[in-house]
Amino acid sequence: MSKVKILSERSPESSVKWSQCGAGRIPMGVADMDFKMDERIISHLQKFTEAGDFGYSTYQAYESAVTAWMKKRYDWDVPHEWITFCPGTLSGIAILINMLSEKGDAVMIFSPVYNRFFDIIRYNGRKTVECELINNDRRYEIDFQDMEEKIAAEKVKVLILSSPHNPVCRIWSIEEQRRITEICRKHSVIIISDEIHADLTLPGHVHSPFLKNNMDYAESIIVTTSPSKAFNMPGLYMANFIIPDESIRKSYLASIWSHPNLFGAEALKKAYEDCEDWLEDAVSYIAENYDFLENFISVNIPGVKLIRPEATYLAWLDCRSLDLTQKELMELFLERAGLYVSSGTDYGDCGRGYIRMNIACSRETLERAVTQLMSATESLPSI
Repeated sequence: MSKVKILSERSPESSVKWSQCGAGRIPMGVADMDFKMDERIISHLQKFTEAGDFGYSTYQAYESAVTAWMKKRYDWDVPHEWITFCPGTLSGIAILINMLSEKGDAVMIFSPVYNRFFDIIRYNGRKTVECELINNDRRYEIDFQDMEEKIAAEKVKVLILSSPHNPVCRIWSIEEQRRITEICRKHSVIIISDEIHADLTLPGHVHSPFLKNNMDYAESIIVTTSPSKAFNMPGLYMANFIIPDESIRKSYLASIWSHPNLFGAEALKKAYEDCEDWLEDAVSYIAENYDFLENFISVNIPGVKLIRPEATYLAWLDCRSLDLTQKELMELFLERAGLYVSSGTDYGDCGRGYIRMNIACSRETLERAVTQLMSATESLPSI
C-alpha cells in the first residue's frame, strides 16, 4: 500500500501555491506537492518538540545524514567537511555568484531554465548569457558549440547548471557532464550544479551527481542538494551545498554565517535515514500521473505534446501546434481551462509556446485539469 497521502485541503492563507491561483482555478504552478509529508517525519518533529531542547546544536547528525544519503542513494562517498548548509538554494547561489565573480561579469545558464536564476544573476549586477537548449523530438539537448563560443566571447565566469533540469525534465548523462566540464576547464569557468530535483528521478532513469563524475575538476565545482522537493518540506528551508575547495568553502561559510534551524535539520535527518520508501512511493505516483497525462493529451488534445520526462513533477508542455501567441496560450489555460500554470516565457524567450504544469497532485485533480483543458481547446481551430 502506498505511503503517499493527498492533502485534501490546503489553506490559501498559508500556501503560496494555493493563494496565487485565485478562486475557481486548479493550482498547478508553484513547485511543491499536494502530498502530506511522511507521517514518520511529522511524528519525529512532534517528539522533538515535546522534548523541549531548543539549545544550540553541534549539527554533526545533520552532516552525517547528508553524507549517508549520498552514499546510499548515489554510491558517492562525500567527505564530511565538504558539507555546508544554506537556508535556501537560491540564497546560497547568490552568495556564490558574488564570491566567484565581479559586477558586470557573465554568468551562463541553459535556457529555458528556472526563472529565479535570471533574477539572482540580474539582481547581483551580473550579465546573463543564455545557451539555448535544443528540443530534439521531445528531448532537450545541449548545443555544445554554442556553449563554448559564448563562453569564450563573453568571458563567462560561472555556469549555473540545473541537474535534473527544471523545466525540461532532463537528466544530464555522464558523457554530457564531462563535455560540460571539458569546456569549462578550458575557459576557467566555475560550475554550480543545482541538483535539488535529483531525488525525484523517474523509474527507468538514473541521476549521477555532477561532482562525482568530474572529480578531476572538483576545485571548481559546487553541488547543491536538498530534501525540500523530494520530501515536500520547502517551508523548512534546508539546502546542502557540497563544496570541495577549501578556500571557496571558507569564504562561503564566512558569508552565510548560519546554521540549520533545528526543525529543518531534524526533518532532513529523519527523511534521509528512514523515509526512502515514502519517496519511492511518491515517485511512482508521479510517474503514473505522467503516464496518464501523456495518454490523455495524445488522444484528446493532439495540439499539445509532453516533453519526455526523466525527473521532477513539473510537466513541460509543447503547445506550439496550437498556433497561439503566449498571451493567448496563457488565457487558454488560465481563463478558459481554469488552470493556474506557469508560462514558458518565465523560463526564457525560448520557452515561447510552452507551459510548465505541476502534476504532483491527486489523480482526480489531474483528470479534472486535463478534462477542463480538453474542453477549452475544443473551441480552437482544428490543428
